[in-house]
Amino acid sequence: VLIGDSWMSNTLQFEGTGGGIAPSLNSVAGQRYRNYGLQGVMLLMADSFGPAIPSQWNDAKRANPKIKTVVMTGGGNDIIQGSSTLQGSCEMGGDECKQKLVAISDALDKLWTQMAADGVEDIVYIRYTDATGTIDESLQGDKGLPPPKVCLSGKVRCHSVVTTDIVAKSDLAADGIHPLKAANDRIAKRTFELMTKEGIRR
Repeated sequence: VLIGDSWMSNTLQFEGTGGGIAPSLNSVAGQRYRNYGLQGVMLLMADSFGPAIPSQWNDAKRANPKIKTVVMTGGGNDIIQGSSTLQGSCEMGGDECKQKLVAISDALDKLWTQMAADGVEDIVYIRYTDATGTIDESLQGDKGLPPPKVCLSGKVRCHSVVTTDIVAKSDLAADGIHPLKAANDRIAKRTFELMTKEGIRR
């Protein structure tokens, strides 16, 4: 199943995004994954766009609980929709941003721990490109977002898809946040190649 925010699934086709990663992944895989992603939603709490991302996992389980693989995005809106002081802190690599990133990591750990308990074997987390310029270099990658603890427990296999090298600033829509369709196609291709290489159920 696919869960997440507008990087995963959106209705911003007028900006040339092609609907996000989900349709591109369906295309490269040659099948339709169950997609619960929703644009605008946060990881840590509900907002005007809808419930927090963990609720998507609950929806997926209710529809069919036999899920072995989850591909997801999440956490970006918690930064870019945050207060102006949080956004400024992230651009400068400040303490407020560091605390928010730790909260995001903890939320992923809680969600992924539940997924592992529910029988999920592999979680594929697609990372946002650094080209958005929303977080200072000092907090990019694992320097700011430590791997959730469950990934070290052996209870579930965690995989990370890095996108910075394949999604440049010129590959983003006019908002400077969402990848254009060609970039989403590259993300999907890299994701599916990872799943194939690692023997992930797909």
